[in-house]
Amino acid sequence: MTTVLVACAGKNGGTREIAGAIGAELRAMDLGADVRDAADVAGIGAYDAVVLGSALYFHRWRPSAVRLLADLGRRVRTSISR
Repeated sequence: MTTVLVACAGKNGGTREIAGAIGAELRAMDLGADVRDAADVAGIGAYDAVVLGSALYFHRWRPSAVRLLADLGRRVRTSISR
């Protein structure tokens, strides 16, 4: 089964609700989906795909989403260069 991480970063809960709806749609398509706060994601090794979303404040993503995206980028570049 394909497993998808739906990670989100928000402040007031709206982004979390959207992530939950995305997770529910993925599950309805017979995919595994874990909805988690971006700040709580320690690794992505168990996932086949990642959906990352963030609320915008002053035209910027939340810091936890930016950190997770930077970490994912480093891991992808490292695995490609091997």
